[in-house]
Amino acid sequence: MDDLFQAEAVGMLSLPGPKQEIGMTSNEMDLGELYERLRREVFIQQDPQELVWLMGLVSALNPSTIIEIGVLNGGTLKIWEQLVQPGGLVIGIDKENQIRWDIKKSDRRVVFVNADSTNPATVREVGRILDGREADFLFIDGDHSLEGCRFDFENYSRFVRGGGLLALHDLQVGTRHPGTVFESLPGRKTQKLIGQGTGVWWKPSTNLE
Repeated sequence: MDDLFQAEAVGMLSLPGPKQEIGMTSNEMDLGELYERLRREVFIQQDPQELVWLMGLVSALNPSTIIEIGVLNGGTLKIWEQLVQPGGLVIGIDKENQIRWDIKKSDRRVVFVNADSTNPATVREVGRILDGREADFLFIDGDHSLEGCRFDFENYSRFVRGGGLLALHDLQVGTRHPGTVFESLPGRKTQKLIGQGTGVWWKPSTNLE
């Protein structure tokens, strides 16, 4: 494998098993408690109301595979790790490794791809890791240029199953290019604009639109 990639990362914090303390349901109270617990242990930048809302949508999928573009300190990566089913897979992509928890101690399979998401070689590496699996949820919070947002959507959305979710973060931040890409998406979508802004799009199933 190319030296560009790194499949494991050693962080600074180990957390207890994800489903030992809180029963994971779509109930907002449980998800709010989960958010508060992780907020104290892992740095999370997202607006709490927006993030708990998004957690509810993702949890309702009973996800087994999640991809995140733009990991930073690994706060939302830890949340997705908590939401996937036992034996599930979480892939995080970022050109810098600043993760604050030890992904090797997870009871899920957490793979960190230490590379630029807009490099075609990174897309191929993610495909290799998935090995035919389809993602239930894709969270895009990486390159915020218009070209970068479009590249991430066009190249990684193909890994998401029909009926799965894709979220774009920072709709209201800076140049708002993620918002431009989100507004261009056809079909079923919704958004929460309390903080930085999060847009959610349902990928059409083959028997739908």
